[in-house]
Amino acid sequence: MFRYASIGTYIRPYCTMANPTKNNTEDQEHRNGHILVVDDETAVRRLTKRILAIKGYSVTTCAGGAQAVKIYARDHDKIDLVILDMVMPGLNGTETLRQFKQIDPTVRVILCSAFVPDIKGHTVADEGFVDLISKPFKIDDLLAITDLHMK
Repeated sequence: MFRYASIGTYIRPYCTMANPTKNNTEDQEHRNGHILVVDDETAVRRLTKRILAIKGYSVTTCAGGAQAVKIYARDHDKIDLVILDMVMPGLNGTETLRQFKQIDPTVRVILCSAFVPDIKGHTVADEGFVDLISKPFKIDDLLAITDLHMK
């Protein structure tokens, strides 16, 4: 088991070996689209980017909400989906999402969190997130939720 640690978050990569005798066409699929990954944890950003890039997605990463808003303001017409951490220094996930929505009300954002947040009595959907993926996540779960919400 690998542990990438920073304040309060541990990631356990779940990797499976491909079965060379199994003809799995899903593993051979090449995905298209551009994803913005926003997380203050370096290990989470790198792992998420690597998983998505291996499957064919174009990925941009950044370490915080303020930086993400700048990138989204500049490139929102090229970004199909955002995967956004909730707890970050500066702008948290909810505040970042609100600023994204001022730029583009149709933005699609998946909340990625080590816990299911109680956002002042609202649900994740009430806040405008399209879905939630919990950390630590399995590779297959990340790909499934990403594929589901791509345009």
